[in-house]
Amino acid sequence: MSLRDYFLAALATVLFGVNYAVIKVAVGYVPPLFVTALRFVFVAAVLLWFFPMPKGMWKPVIVVSVVQGLFHHGSMFIGMGGVDAAIGAIITQLGTPFAALFAWLLLGEKFGWYRTFGVVVAFVGVALLAGQPDIWEANYY
Repeated sequence: MSLRDYFLAALATVLFGVNYAVIKVAVGYVPPLFVTALRFVFVAAVLLWFFPMPKGMWKPVIVVSVVQGLFHHGSMFIGMGGVDAAIGAIITQLGTPFAALFAWLLLGEKFGWYRTFGVVVAFVGVALLAGQPDIWEANYY
């Protein structure tokens, strides 16, 4: 990878991380569903210049927009109003292991040991990071 690629990867990571702090601040001032709407309007205004709407795709786009925008992001923004930004970011990242588990339970997806290990590591990591903070602070005095 070139230096430009490393910079872009680091920029994407920073922007993704700052996203949670911005959401936390925003839901402190305006209603969470309004923040969700503003976010999608801003993103649409930027992306429509680069990616025109495919013809005949209005119905699927509206369905995905309602499910993803209103239900997923709306509930995430409402939840961010009640937790720290760091905890919200960690919990949001559980979407991937939960999706894998739902694919296994509902769709009969096969799990190899790599995927099983990954899901276990994800849940153990969240339990350690978001669990009781005093497990790291042993009192040795």
